Amino acid sequence: MESLNDQLVFAYVGSGSSGVVKGIFSAVSTSGTYHSILNMLCGGLTSGTYALSATLNDSSSVSIGTFVIGATKPGAKPPKGPQKVDFGGKKGIPFPTDINPLDIASLTISDASSNPLYTADLTTITDGSWMAHIAIAAGDGAPNALGFVDIQAKAKQGKVTGCVAIHAKNLPASATYTYSIDGTDLGTLTTTTKGLLNFKATSNLLPSVDLFAIKSLTVHDDSSTVIFSAAF
Repeated sequence: MESLNDQLVFAYVGSGSSGVVKGIFSAVSTSGTYHSILNMLCGGLTSGTYALSATLNDSSSVSIGTFVIGATKPGAKPPKGPQKVDFGGKKGIPFPTDINPLDIASLTISDASSNPLYTADLTTITDGSWMAHIAIAAGDGAPNALGFVDIQAKAKQGKVTGCVAIHAKNLPASATYTYSIDGTDLGTLTTTTKGLLNFKATSNLLPSVDLFAIKSLTVHDDSSTVIFSAAF
């Protein structure tokens, strides 16, 4: 299971006068099931219909949906002040359930003529959080290994804190291994006399690691035989 909470400020990429668009993007991925909620506050946008799209990490683009700024019903008065627009949740505009929200690199708001107006980058989180709880995959060095890896990351005004924790069992007893993140060896850890492993490293001990960008964690022995691994 992975969850993301990201506070977004959409940058204006159009021409002429601009409005202000802010949002909070919340997403959960559990065994291939996705739940996403995007709450936006749109101020200064001209009345009309807008389209929201997403660019994924593989650079492909997908449509999220459309929304209306101004009066949403004939004869109704347009709302005063910034207008709230919600995607997902019980009352929001449906958010596509076949899109992995954790695979979204950016969001773009376009006008009715498909001209991009606002964009938000989700690859760099300035204010937000990410949590992952992933089961490990046993390697050749410990084919019966069981356990999970936890990652917690929090960003506030660009400063990132958090930790990586490993909990595993059915490992060789009293063995010392190397752990690596995204292919880079970072340190060693040792199992107990009962073949258990409980390890935690805070962001202070991992200064070179972007906790929000971790894709894999591997534990291996001196001959590079994989004990177990986890993919995010």
